[in-house]
Amino acid sequence: MDIEPRRRTHAHIDMAPLVDVIFLLMIFFILAFKLVADPAITVELPSAETSEVHDPELAIISLTKDNTVVFKGQEITPDALAAILAAESDTLHAAEPIAIRADKNAHVGLMIEVMDKLRSVGRSNFAFITWPFEHTSQD
Repeated sequence: MDIEPRRRTHAHIDMAPLVDVIFLLMIFFILAFKLVADPAITVELPSAETSEVHDPELAIISLTKDNTVVFKGQEITPDALAAILAAESDTLHAAEPIAIRADKNAHVGLMIEVMDKLRSVGRSNFAFITWPFEHTSQD
């Protein structure tokens, strides 16, 4: 009886393509996060010496230089903003501040109107989003 020893087949997985795929996925998610994190509304923020880092989870109201109010990606009026905030009072905690992202060329009257609408629905805790102050000397 002629018995040949069986060859063992070793399962071998090449790791190089797997590492390439993982790096491509990481790059995709990093770029996708950057695109989602940047709002589509162009606002030129003013700078302030006392700027602090804000929580990205805050509700953000954007005021553009064209004097439009944008909340959750929709252009609205200040009256509609008050109605939306009153309707969402259970999801937006009253203790958490609402961030106002105002263009530095937006009308002060619009900012005052938005702040007044926030106060009318019981939201007196709000903050303005600014850039850190860059002191430039002109000698």
